[in-house]
Amino acid sequence: FSYNIKRDYEKRLELVEKALKINPSHPGTNFQYSLALSNFGKFEEALGHLNKAIELDPISRKSYESFLLLIYIGLKDWGNALNWCDTLSERDPHSRFLGWKTAILAMMGKIDEAKGFLSHYKKERPEIKTLTDYEKVAPTIIKDILLEGLEKAGLPAS
Repeated sequence: FSYNIKRDYEKRLELVEKALKINPSHPGTNFQYSLALSNFGKFEEALGHLNKAIELDPISRKSYESFLLLIYIGLKDWGNALNWCDTLSERDPHSRFLGWKTAILAMMGKIDEAKGFLSHYKKERPEIKTLTDYEKVAPTIIKDILLEGLEKAGLPAS
């Protein structure tokens, strides 16, 4: 939705709620509703709608599952977050997963392991030298959690 790009999260939520009332069994609408709810930190409710989207449209399961990682980070469910980080990284390797895994491990108290992933992440993303740099690329809905984890792992503030 363009309202997400415009950062008009209230309008996005309003429109998706209307669409959901019209057809509560539409998988794409349930998925969009989970995304909209996440903008307001309503991760538990978002997870329910994401799972409903997966149930309603198992063919699109992998596409919908890509958002599970962000929801589990938002819920601070570190075991599931780590599992989905590894799963999604295997499906589609990208440096973002190294940063997210660093933060997850640090939040789990596995600081030495997190420092190892941070080192690897910094090699993959040399433009990210500080938390200030990372803040520019972090997903908004879980930015604060990721920043906290990266700080625990040793990424300097500035």
